[in-house]
Amino acid sequence: MLAVIAPASIYLTFPVALIGIMGAADAGEHTLFSWLAPLIFWSLPVPLGVISISLALSTIRRFGPESENGRIAVKSLWISSIVCIVGFFATLRFMHGMRYF
Repeated sequence: MLAVIAPASIYLTFPVALIGIMGAADAGEHTLFSWLAPLIFWSLPVPLGVISISLALSTIRRFGPESENGRIAVKSLWISSIVCIVGFFATLRFMHGMRYF
């Protein structure tokens, strides 16, 4: 369940991160706001994702991957890893657009 809530929480943090991006867009150089935007954007999804992954791993260890609970935990790990990969590339794209590198 947390594996689904973690990506959905992006909708809560996106408006606040967007305000941080707009505050940094006028500066033209790296300010506190330009570093805070990715941090704010991932502030809620990352803890929820970490909790989801740790619960899924403990479920797989306890029940095994062949049980019904284990299959749901494996699906949760897949969702979390897809969100992590997509988020990583989205953050790299943001950092490239802000001319971090």
